Amino acid sequence: MSSKAGIEDIFENGGSLEPAEIGVRSASTFNGFCSRHDTELFRPVENGAVTLSRESVFLLTFRAIAFELFTKRAALKGVPIQRELDSGTPFFIQAAIQTRLHYSFEGMKRGLADLERWKDRYDIALRQGDLSDFSVYAIEFDDVLPVVACGAFHPEVDFDGSQLQILGRGSADFDHVAFNLTTLNGVSVAAFGWLGGSDSQVASFVESFKRIPNVEKATAVIQLAFEHLENTYMRPSWWRTMPDEWRNFALEKFRSGIGQPDAERGQDALANRPYPFSTVGVRSTL
Repeated sequence: MSSKAGIEDIFENGGSLEPAEIGVRSASTFNGFCSRHDTELFRPVENGAVTLSRESVFLLTFRAIAFELFTKRAALKGVPIQRELDSGTPFFIQAAIQTRLHYSFEGMKRGLADLERWKDRYDIALRQGDLSDFSVYAIEFDDVLPVVACGAFHPEVDFDGSQLQILGRGSADFDHVAFNLTTLNGVSVAAFGWLGGSDSQVASFVESFKRIPNVEKATAVIQLAFEHLENTYMRPSWWRTMPDEWRNFALEKFRSGIGQPDAERGQDALANRPYPFSTVGVRSTL
């Protein structure tokens, strides 16, 4: 199940991003690479026993960055079509729609410029085989979590509730982090990857995650995926048997940061973890 699959029904659901079912093949397929390069490049993290290493996390990170770039380009191509969909509606409705589309378009352009810049740096690192500027932190759980996710974002607040970056102000570069919550060798793995050293905002973000007790880390990574990544998928049996108050909390997280007045990301977005989405323990760290 995925909240992304429920976007088509957002108006029928009163603005709520209700998760909908999606085929496993559709959820796991990313069409950004041709078959040959996809197979050759990502073979080390897809075939047989996978070693959780700096190199394997780099490949997962590279794919997350490529996915975000692919998705952002597609979204920008759809804006001209969206701008024509209010034809025939009253002027005040058109004004509201066009204003929102304008700000959304400007935000996407800024996001695309960031992604193009990040991807260029990852391309260079890949071609040269130089991971000296690549930082990684990963944990291996001792069981499989009911959620998988992949993507990249600008960390605004950390797991302690501290403000890291204020987006949308000025033209300065913002630090980014790629995050993967996936299954390797029969257990779930959560991996953070970024370009930059220990003095970056992302390093502070990751350090705040390290301070979370191990028994709470599974809940923290699930909530992180809900908060920041639309490319998130859940086991239907887990979602459907969740208590109503947990599910409502998750629905709020799906909408966080989408630009609506009632969906602003608060400073405690990751620090406030009221519901134990999972208590799976941590086996090892990288």
